[in-house]
Amino acid sequence: MLCYCSSPSPDAPIGRLSLAYGQVIAKGRLQGGELRQFTEAGVGVRDFANAYNDQTGKRVGVNTFLALSEQGQIGASVVEKAFERMTTAGGRFFGLMDDKSRTFGGRLQALRESADVFAGKVGKSFIDNTSVGNFLDTAAGKIQKFDAGGVDNFFRGADRTIGPFLGRIGGGL
Repeated sequence: MLCYCSSPSPDAPIGRLSLAYGQVIAKGRLQGGELRQFTEAGVGVRDFANAYNDQTGKRVGVNTFLALSEQGQIGASVVEKAFERMTTAGGRFFGLMDDKSRTFGGRLQALRESADVFAGKVGKSFIDNTSVGNFLDTAAGKIQKFDAGGVDNFFRGADRTIGPFLGRIGGGL
């Protein structure tokens, strides 16, 4: 549902919408911060107000809706209803993903995604069926166990040796 709403704006990725949506669901209500996030991502207050009106049978305007949301009186179900309305037949985002997928950019994106999936499968097979996986696991384990104290001592010693020399060079500039 969210991907249909994010498709018209390349500057409003689905991540922004999904973060705001997740916050609303977690809180159980829509408040000002999330409403601002939705608006910045291209989903307007009127969309939510219309869903509220449909769900409650009331007829509130945008200003009243904003006041209700600031008071924490707009439940998460209104947000769910708004996204349903916007992405089903007759909604302003209905069919946008299908339209976008038919463009050159959409087809290029599908090709990139297919290549990424293929590369992931090849990489997994390579790791699973060769000793490279064991080598990488061993190397990662050694790096994690590496004692940085030895490196600190090395650089302290190098500074005692090289520091005066660099100081003289710097002083002569």
